Amino acid sequence: AAGLYQVGSFIGDHWKEWNGRFRDDIRSFVKSDPGMVEEVASRFFASPDLYALENLGPEQSINFV
Repeated sequence: AAGLYQVGSFIGDHWKEWNGRFRDDIRSFVKSDPGMVEEVASRFFASPDLYALENLGPEQSINFV
């Protein structure tokens, strides 16, 4: 199932997406994995690296841990 994890690429604004990257990055940050400060900052600011390409707003993301 390689390449099937496509958060932020669902077409339309009537659907919401589970933002699994939020969960993964927060967990890595809590474990003190290196290089996670910038990733966590991106997640707290609505994951623009995932959702900006389709001009989707922060309301498209459902964050969970």
